[in-house]
Amino acid sequence: MLWKKADRTSNYPKLKGEARERARLGYAADELGLKDEPQFKTNRDLYINQGLEKWRNDESNKPTRKAPKSEEVKAAEKTEDVYKRLIKQQHEQIALGSQNTELAKMKYQVTQGELASLEQAKKKLFCIMLRLSIRKTLLNSCKRSVRGWLTVMPLRVTGGI
Repeated sequence: MLWKKADRTSNYPKLKGEARERARLGYAADELGLKDEPQFKTNRDLYINQGLEKWRNDESNKPTRKAPKSEEVKAAEKTEDVYKRLIKQQHEQIALGSQNTELAKMKYQVTQGELASLEQAKKKLFCIMLRLSIRKTLLNSCKRSVRGWLTVMPLRVTGGI
């Protein structure tokens, strides 16, 4: 019995896959008392075959490993990502071109352009300041327009009603 255990430990690590599982089940059957003798042959074979069937089922249900990606595949995926990002930016630029407002252009700079690295709080503050600046510019523009109208069409104050 002792020499069999020594034989097990020397041969078992060399086995792979189903052969290794068959050997393991054979050792387990020996320990259960199902020796490789004619009187135990049927039950021993049944035990080993059921164990192998379970092992095969477990192996088929294991998730398959993904093969490592080749450098060409990685480069192609990277190129595709860059392409998609550029297409997205072009769509945004086209949409902004139709708006043609200073606010829209600055929003683009904040989200995609040179100002994209700003922190979220700074972006929010920047947008608020930009809106105020645009409002001030519009207000000054309106004041100039009103002054222009007043010089062209002076207000006439009439008497009572």
